[in-house]
Amino acid sequence: MTTHRGYDLPLDPGHFRAAREVAGLTQQDVAEWADVTDRSARRWDVTHPAPDEVARWVLDELEKVLADARALLDASTDGTVPAGETVRDRAVVTAALLFARDEGRDLRVVGP
Repeated sequence: MTTHRGYDLPLDPGHFRAAREVAGLTQQDVAEWADVTDRSARRWDVTHPAPDEVARWVLDELEKVLADARALLDASTDGTVPAGETVRDRAVVTAALLFARDEGRDLRVVGP
């Protein structure tokens, strides 16, 4: 068994899906990156472990979202963060809100 970023590989489908969603990645994003059909990407969410290379990429993207969320929260001097426009932006905002909650900080999302 191998590990990547503290996760045992292969990731089971439920963990893969959770990591993908928190990273702000769609099944289509994964399919395009892995150069596979959407059906293969759907299977990795539900019934089959994703190849380790794909799981590593998703975990790397997850770490980037978490780092961006931390930076967004740290940069918020007025207790607000802008609403995200893309799926990834919204993932960053969601993670920042969770960090704020865990730290007992008030944080509001502003904008459309």
